[in-house]
Amino acid sequence: MNPKLFFDSIKEKHDRYFIEYYPPMHGFLFANLQITYMYDIKLHQMKADMEELAKKWVKRYPVSLMVSAFDDHGRLISFSGGAGESYLIALKVDGSFDLLWKSVPDSSFPTEVLDADYLLSVYKDINFRTQEEIRQSAQESLKPMRRLKFLILIWAVFIPALIAVLEFFSPTWVALIALAYSLWQAYQKYLIMTGRKVKKDAEIEKEKEKQRMEHHHYHCELNPDGFVRLRNENFKADAKYRTRKEYDALS
Repeated sequence: MNPKLFFDSIKEKHDRYFIEYYPPMHGFLFANLQITYMYDIKLHQMKADMEELAKKWVKRYPVSLMVSAFDDHGRLISFSGGAGESYLIALKVDGSFDLLWKSVPDSSFPTEVLDADYLLSVYKDINFRTQEEIRQSAQESLKPMRRLKFLILIWAVFIPALIAVLEFFSPTWVALIALAYSLWQAYQKYLIMTGRKVKKDAEIEKEKEKQRMEHHHYHCELNPDGFVRLRNENFKADAKYRTRKEYDALS
């Protein structure tokens, strides 16, 4: 039996970029190395970096490798617009590695990485989990959600049903209490609407937030193209922030 293995990735921080190395996933014929640049970089320098890093990592882990480069917005950097020039392949051939700036068919890759024992021998210093361990972990993480679902079911279904039964068999005084509570709520609304009762700060802020949302929605409807541009700018800014945060978190 050839178990499915899922290895951890490796992250390293450098002056101009950080990298993340991914051992081959189950059924894949090569590892992945992603370089994320934090600053603008000349294409010739980036190519040199990719080739240098490819040599370094195949020496550390002798497995065919695909190297890709990304900017600080998380966008893949392409050299000429062609898919084959967006990445570098370090192809293992008879124990050595050829660096290729082009697409390589699956039939060209060695199949030794499909063997779990081989991967364990190469990546003996990297933590991994089996598919069964991941399944068990997922089952454990779902337990609190199942309990929450059960509580919601009780609150949304059984309690209203119980209240309905109690109302049906309850004496008159229970109905009077319910009527009094409804009248009290209506009276509170009346006080607020006539200015006799000051709203709480939380209520005022909630109403302001609702007004802002309606105002923004109105203008988005008037100018959908402008909204799309603004949304895309926000996505880019958020991606750049998350990339910077990830970079700063690395030691």
